[in-house]
Amino acid sequence: MENSKSTVYDLVVIGAGPGGYTAAAEAARAGLSVALIEKQQLGGTCLNRGCIPTKALLKSAEVIRTVKQAADFGVEVGLNSLNWSKAVARKDGVVGQLAKGIEQLLKTSGVELIYGEASFVSENEITVSVFFAPTEDNFKFQNSNFKSISFCHCIIAAGSRPQKLNIPGTELPTVYTSDNVMNIEQCPASIAIIGGGVIGMELATIFNEFGANVTVIEYLPQILNGVDSDIVKRLLPMLKKQGITVVTGAKVERIVNDNAVTQVEYIDKTGNKQLIADIVLQATGRIMVEGLNLIAAQIQTERGWISTDMYYQTSNPRVFAIGDINGECLLAHAAEHQAHCAVKSILQNMQSRVQSSELHQQNSGFRTQDSKLIIPSAIFIHPEVAYVGLTEEQCKQKHYDYVIGKALFGANGKAVASAEPEGMAKIIVDRTNRQIIGAHIFGAQAACLIAELVLAMTMRLQIDRIVDSVHAHPTLPEVVVTAARDALTKLVGAD
Repeated sequence: MENSKSTVYDLVVIGAGPGGYTAAAEAARAGLSVALIEKQQLGGTCLNRGCIPTKALLKSAEVIRTVKQAADFGVEVGLNSLNWSKAVARKDGVVGQLAKGIEQLLKTSGVELIYGEASFVSENEITVSVFFAPTEDNFKFQNSNFKSISFCHCIIAAGSRPQKLNIPGTELPTVYTSDNVMNIEQCPASIAIIGGGVIGMELATIFNEFGANVTVIEYLPQILNGVDSDIVKRLLPMLKKQGITVVTGAKVERIVNDNAVTQVEYIDKTGNKQLIADIVLQATGRIMVEGLNLIAAQIQTERGWISTDMYYQTSNPRVFAIGDINGECLLAHAAEHQAHCAVKSILQNMQSRVQSSELHQQNSGFRTQDSKLIIPSAIFIHPEVAYVGLTEEQCKQKHYDYVIGKALFGANGKAVASAEPEGMAKIIVDRTNRQIIGAHIFGAQAACLIAELVLAMTMRLQIDRIVDSVHAHPTLPEVVVTAARDALTKLVGAD
């Protein structure tokens, strides 16, 4: 192995996920010299093991569901077989196509892409174990040497990894995480999913449609923690109807494999239980990646995540941390938004050469303290769930004076005509200023419908503005305006 001389960049980005490649491309197009370091595949977890692969398989699941219902629409077809391998191959093709798009974006933007593993050696220097000769084994490379890199600024966008339970049996060959479960050779006859969060429920939907017997085991009293309980209560009967079994308030004790049979042992309110399944999926959250040697760069962490201020700047003023690794919001679109914020701060700093404290004064108002309220979440189960802002439970805890507007998909012409009448839109409005403080949608295309309410919250519009806007008929967005009108009627009635 050989050490090369230190190369200096205006900006070094660690991690080529949605936040990392967005930041690198934007900074390079603005004229900065930029190096982007990635130790696995372009696109990070989102493209390779998360958002995109699940959505590709969820589309296959949707097609299966549509074929099953085809006779109701006057189309006589048969569901002869389900080919999991073809669905996985299609998923891989989608991922590959988008990865090529990222590679082209970086190339045209002028970003130097370095495949390797980064580690801080000082406040402004990184050493990279540069990889050559890619292999199929976890995208690891052979014959690496070390490259020394100095930077004026650095953005850490190294993401997160699946968290494994600290119980016996997690290393069994029949136990998977979201990193590898979508690449299994065939769909299992049964699967036990430990964790009823977003990852667990989306994968439950996929495997259920492909014919697996799915059981979700959740430690908390409610699946989809953080989703408004009004939505979850309406969702549970639909999951049961689809054939997905949900067990809540259950603590998994261990996983055993006896005579080629995998068994999950857990305790719920009724006592000790055992569940036999072909495979087990751990979907119990995510934790920060290790190995960056943050101490050398004097970067502080808190509760297992990199600490940042409101501009995503770490305790080292040269270094910013965006995306999963700061623990603020583990969503791809949040990482992209944070990338824009961090790059803007860096560009202003590069242009003005002012001190960090002065930079923050100049940026006052650039990122508001309540910006987390306007980052939407979407859960691609069936029907979809999407939400932004506060839940009703949180409004009660914070002692808000609020009203709620609701609308049912069953009263919407487009939803009924499309045979998707299940669902509800719920809008929470602050009574004092008539602004939306929370919005929750459960139903067809909820992930798209929430965008109108995100915009309204971002612009701090009063609920009147949504009611006054004309929505085309018959369309699903009419559910949103109906819920808004319900909230406004209550406000006017109270006045």
